[in-house]
Amino acid sequence: MKISECINESAALLSAAGIENPLLDAEVIAGHFCGMERYQLKAYPETEISPSHYSKIKAAIARRKKHEPVAYITGEKEFYSLRFAVDARVLIPRPETELLVDLAVYYTPMNGRALDLCTGSGAAAIALKHTRSDIKITATDISANALALAKKKRALHTWTAKNRF
Repeated sequence: MKISECINESAALLSAAGIENPLLDAEVIAGHFCGMERYQLKAYPETEISPSHYSKIKAAIARRKKHEPVAYITGEKEFYSLRFAVDARVLIPRPETELLVDLAVYYTPMNGRALDLCTGSGAAAIALKHTRSDIKITATDISANALALAKKKRALHTWTAKNRF
């Protein structure tokens, strides 16, 4: 099956299920499971996908038809131009929260401190640290499961021994 046919079929199923942005969701899911960026889906619509990829996409579309968020299905969400692991243990980082990071970047004094309460996936704290390495950040959450996910992402970045998470 061609990737374009798979996307069109998936979008039709999602539309019938009342999903708000069926084509976008179909493209994101297909791209994720085929290892392609969205621009590649558009540039190479004749690309043949394997039966294995098609099966994974169908399963993901079935989950999306039940209104499960795309980020939980793919297991990741972009926030502040960084990729974050997400699953049911944490809330999905919202675009509006990027404004909070912008404000912290601008208003936190050099070598200042920041506290991220209820850090969840760690998106805000990690994005702030990525942008302003001089800031000492403490991120905390009541959920040990959420912290485990945040620490997993934090391990992908360089942090000094003085920083606590």
